[in-house]
Amino acid sequence: MNTITGSTPMEITDNKSLADFAAEILKRRQARLEEKIRLWPRKNVIASDIPICTRQGFYGVHDWDKRKLHNAVLQSRFDKGNQEEDSLVRELGDLGFKVVEQQVPIEKSMTDTYRLTGKIDGKIVWNNRRVPFEVKSMNPNSFNRVQTLDDIKNDSFLSRYYRQIQVYLLGHNEPDGLLFLTNCMGAWKILAVELDYEESEKILKKVASINAYLDAGTLPDRIPYDPDICGFCSFAHICLPDVVNEAIVKWEDNPKVAKLLNRLDELKPPHKEYEELYEEFKAIFKGVPLAVVGKWTVTGKLSKRKSYDIPDDIKAKYVQSSETWLLKIMKADETNE
Repeated sequence: MNTITGSTPMEITDNKSLADFAAEILKRRQARLEEKIRLWPRKNVIASDIPICTRQGFYGVHDWDKRKLHNAVLQSRFDKGNQEEDSLVRELGDLGFKVVEQQVPIEKSMTDTYRLTGKIDGKIVWNNRRVPFEVKSMNPNSFNRVQTLDDIKNDSFLSRYYRQIQVYLLGHNEPDGLLFLTNCMGAWKILAVELDYEESEKILKKVASINAYLDAGTLPDRIPYDPDICGFCSFAHICLPDVVNEAIVKWEDNPKVAKLLNRLDELKPPHKEYEELYEEFKAIFKGVPLAVVGKWTVTGKLSKRKSYDIPDDIKAKYVQSSETWLLKIMKADETNE
């Protein structure tokens, strides 16, 4: 008889007991992850969370205690991100690079002026200088999509990484730095980032605007609903109750659509039926920014495109515009990283 030792020993005598033991392992891990999920008070805007939406930034400080808590799955993702950073720094040392000034705050004068806080991941000693760097872990799909710094800057979610490192470069009086990306599977990408004074000024104006609303105690206006921003906002439940409730009431108890969504989940592109179903959904949800159908969340937004069918020297006179409705379909427990 095999005995597993631990806080509560379990004996394995047959396959059923072994299955119970596996379930116990997962249960304990779930409990440990849930213990880490908590809200932390926030007095200032932090560099890693400078949003596109001013209202979101206001909520982050003024209503920090109303932030929607994440689940154990996302907590495990956060833990993995911390492990990735530690592993990357160790490997840099193994490669012969010296890492210094880990978790050093931005200059106090900047914090005092803009009520903006943050700690840089570290600096690498190279060529008689200390090069600032930040480490960001991504799921493999996002990692594969990022090829250049523009892919970071132009993404609604990932752009906060760019804003963060710009603040650190400015706050440490450095002309440039490195953004390390990992896919949580061992691969790295390294993007060189120059200090952009124009962009930094926009970022600081955003922070100043958030602070002005905080000082006045007035709530900024909502931005037009954007699924890539609002759809992943931890304050959507207090900012957008009308939009969310309308989506649930209108769609949640629609068995036909729910059945189609379940079938879509069973298929994988480029299966012909998948493509046909997706086109059907585009027609069903055209013009609908948010829909909740049972365990599914469907978001959409209008995409405008321009095309030219003539020589470059006269194309501006003959520009052609087209519009399409883009859908994003997710299970209710899925989230952006």
